[in-house]
Amino acid sequence: MKKFQLNRKFIPPQITERYLVGLMPALKQKKVQSFTTLILTLFTITFFGFFAINPTFSTIADLKKQITDSEYVHETLQTKISNLSYLQESYARIKNDLDSVYAAIPQSPDIATFLGQVQSIGNSNAIAIERVQTLPVDLSQQTVTSKYITYTFTIDGSGSYSNLSHFLVDLTGSSRLVTIESITMHEGVKPTDPYRIDIRGKAFFKG
Repeated sequence: MKKFQLNRKFIPPQITERYLVGLMPALKQKKVQSFTTLILTLFTITFFGFFAINPTFSTIADLKKQITDSEYVHETLQTKISNLSYLQESYARIKNDLDSVYAAIPQSPDIATFLGQVQSIGNSNAIAIERVQTLPVDLSQQTVTSKYITYTFTIDGSGSYSNLSHFLVDLTGSSRLVTIESITMHEGVKPTDPYRIDIRGKAFFKG
């Protein structure tokens, strides 16, 4: 039978050899051996289990972060969808008015159409349009703060005072956006002569 040898290097000074020798019989008992084996087994499982479970904890943390990020992206997308729906509804409400807006400020000077409108308004108010003149368009007017350009026009005509007043109302209320800068009205030489009017204004377009 092999004798059990004690290695003194691993014996703390507080534990005497006599104490260890007295403990040997107890270690030989089956209950003590079973208990010792159980303790060592639990220690081994705990030790290696920690290294096995630790990566799992990291994975769970990463998954939680991904879920949080996904929820944020989802909420942002829902907000954008809601805003787009609102814009679509707003566009549907003003869609019928867009033609009027485009006619008020066309993309080009469209001088020929403007002159035709002036002549038509004059005819409907029994005004004799004697001259309509437009000055050259200055494209340098367009700036960063103002994207609209104007050109100056002058209108010379004649008619009754009442008809000329209606002509001015219809001209400023027409589909084309214009501003009146000056109006000069003259009485005729004779009481039966029509009034003469000279109008100077500006028409807008988007360059």
